[in-house]
Amino acid sequence: MGQRLSEIDVMRGLAAIAVLTVHVCSIPLSEVFTGGVVLFILTGICWLGKCGRLMFVSLSGMGLMLSSKQKEGYFRFIGGRLWKILPGYVIWTIIYTLTLDNAAKTFSYRFDNFMPAFGLNLLTGGSCYHLYFVPRIIELYFIYPLLLRLLRLRYGIIIPILISSSVLCIRYCTGLPKPSPVVSHFYGTIGWLAYFAIGIWLMNSKRVMILRTHPFRLAVIFAIILFSIYVTVVSYNLSLEARDFRATDLLMRIMAGPYALLVIAWIWRKEWTDRFISFIKIVARHSYCIYLVHPMVLYLFMLVYKALHLSNNGVVIFAIIFPTALAGCMAIGIASSYTRKKVSKLPHLLFLR
Repeated sequence: MGQRLSEIDVMRGLAAIAVLTVHVCSIPLSEVFTGGVVLFILTGICWLGKCGRLMFVSLSGMGLMLSSKQKEGYFRFIGGRLWKILPGYVIWTIIYTLTLDNAAKTFSYRFDNFMPAFGLNLLTGGSCYHLYFVPRIIELYFIYPLLLRLLRLRYGIIIPILISSSVLCIRYCTGLPKPSPVVSHFYGTIGWLAYFAIGIWLMNSKRVMILRTHPFRLAVIFAIILFSIYVTVVSYNLSLEARDFRATDLLMRIMAGPYALLVIAWIWRKEWTDRFISFIKIVARHSYCIYLVHPMVLYLFMLVYKALHLSNNGVVIFAIIFPTALAGCMAIGIASSYTRKKVSKLPHLLFLR
């Protein structure tokens, strides 16, 4: 398959918005813990965005399946993918390693200890709370050709699902000691293998047609609503008991997998308006930039928010920061795209002169 599908753009745009939603919600939930209606609303909003990360993982598999060429060599394939994602990742890893990763330490300390911290952060994505996504996806890129051969078998999709399920059971259902950051990172990569494989497996012309025409649209919507109500209510009660929203983390991580697959099924079955697709394509075009830059945007916006002594109500914080942060990230994405285009033309202009 080589065509561009509008559903891919919708998935990518909504996934970027979902990731930003979760991280904006985490600000009032972690800094200003309050019970009642505010906690319940924020818990529900946070859960709605929990599908974003795993949607991005499946999207990576879908995108590779749609864009890769049959006669493309392995190293050419890997090089092309790394060239798209590594430059931005390296730049922002440097920025976060020198700033947010050691925000409480002096600049001289950050500078003197930069190389060891940078090396570990580059390998694991540990410079900021969500950059681990990039090295994990790169690791999945390396096994994509092998995975593609496996998925051509009649029941090949079962194998990555079993591998991921086994690793998640070992990690969360046993009393093993907490692993090192590097081991934990690879646990996560194997846990994502199933969603990456599902994304590849779905990008078959017959399965795409089934996704677009399946008769279970209302059942999928009903299941999403039930999932959301259940997880929101249980997470709310867990937060109240522990007086800490982090008590909901394990529940949301476990439930996010089937929830993300339901959302994918809903996206492909729904008929989207041209106006919405036009908007979401803009977000999708800059989704990787949004993913990389939004921690810094949120950090700076919250400094301004606190300096202005604005409301501590969590819902108000979300209502102000979310659209502002999305607009800020989009502005950086547009500026970055414009700069890349100008820089790419520079050798040609110099030659003409």
